[in-house]
Amino acid sequence: MFISQLPEPRDREGRSIKPPELPSGTFILYRDAGIDSESKSFNLAEYPPERRHSLAGGGFDDATTWIAFNLPEGKVVTLMTHHREPEDGQPVWDLRYTGETVDLVGTGTPQLVDLDAIYMGDKLSSFFWRQVDLNQGAIELFEEFDYKGSRTLLFISEWADEERHALNGWYIEDRLSSVRWSTLDDTVVVRLFETRKKEEGGRSFNEIHGAGTVKEIPDLTRHDFDNVLSSFSWTRIIPERAVIKSFKIKFDETNFEDGSVKNYTVIQEGLNDSPVDQPGKISLSHEISETVTLTVSDEHRVGANFKFRHLSKAGLGDSGTESEVTIELSYDYTHRDEKESSKTVTTVTALEQDFIKPRYSSFKCEMVAMVGRLKPTTFRTDVTRWYNQGLPGTVKEIDEVTRKTLYRRDETLVGRVEGSFCYKVRLEIKSTPIPGRPPPQA
Repeated sequence: MFISQLPEPRDREGRSIKPPELPSGTFILYRDAGIDSESKSFNLAEYPPERRHSLAGGGFDDATTWIAFNLPEGKVVTLMTHHREPEDGQPVWDLRYTGETVDLVGTGTPQLVDLDAIYMGDKLSSFFWRQVDLNQGAIELFEEFDYKGSRTLLFISEWADEERHALNGWYIEDRLSSVRWSTLDDTVVVRLFETRKKEEGGRSFNEIHGAGTVKEIPDLTRHDFDNVLSSFSWTRIIPERAVIKSFKIKFDETNFEDGSVKNYTVIQEGLNDSPVDQPGKISLSHEISETVTLTVSDEHRVGANFKFRHLSKAGLGDSGTESEVTIELSYDYTHRDEKESSKTVTTVTALEQDFIKPRYSSFKCEMVAMVGRLKPTTFRTDVTRWYNQGLPGTVKEIDEVTRKTLYRRDETLVGRVEGSFCYKVRLEIKSTPIPGRPPPQA
């Protein structure tokens, strides 16, 4: 389920105007209402992520009426009315003192936006973009009733759980009138507060539950929470236990970062002055350190443990081999004080390979191990979780491990793996017959 689409331009008959064709990862600013008006194109590849970029000097500072965009799913461009650099330690998505904002949320398809419909025409002065984990959902905060006016998005994955986040300096502070949370993960619970700090007291709005049937409130005056928002927090319903299916990730040199590859070489030379071929064994004289980081989007403040088994067998010549890693992941739900959403494990890989020493020959065996840094790679695997309360799709049962009455549900775990791996091993054997001895067998 996607976040609410921004209003489209319409023709005089009220029909939606089709967006232009544009490459993925780009957006276009139009000076006037029409795709034939003066425009400026932006390719995200030309702008570093998580950095704010001013529109000043390009002719479109405070001069945009329509926007067309085509972004891959999960890529989000946030445009702001004021260009202001984040303060030290402040993430780029902390919107204090940036004024009103417009979020372009990638769905993989082109979209066209009428800024005048949300009172944002001729107001934009800056933008930044980043990759967002949309699996946890977002809270849509609207300045006006019935989900109209300026909209601010809070992506759950960008904020630490069980912490109160003040919205001081945000445009939406003390302006919230309606709210929507239709994309929220059903294990997430969000609270909105009238004050910035817990010790200041004040009212709170406690109706935002991902598992609930209500997904939006068009008028917060009915809940005595209109125009008072100052902070928020969120928590997750933690399962009693979970069983996660191990998974494999296969990779070759195309999956590794440019310039990150290092070669580790060992050479064994010798003489086999016997009438039969002899078995040989070659191993790396020094061990290879592999560091793997695993990030899982929907587990926070929970003790994580994982181990991996690496497979990379040597291949003769330049062909090398394809490598794979098998990862086993588990969570200790009694250790909920750990704040990391990722875990790093370092292991040592000792490579060893059998080879044949030809009869009546001198030989040279060379083994080369190639180690590179794996690009962030997304994985999905099956997980069964048992909760102490009913959620959509759960089955009530007596859990055979805890002997408690729990609610079981099969789910999909999504995460990311990155790190250094030995991804290819090449084995090369050269031999020369010993003079005066019978030739090697064909």
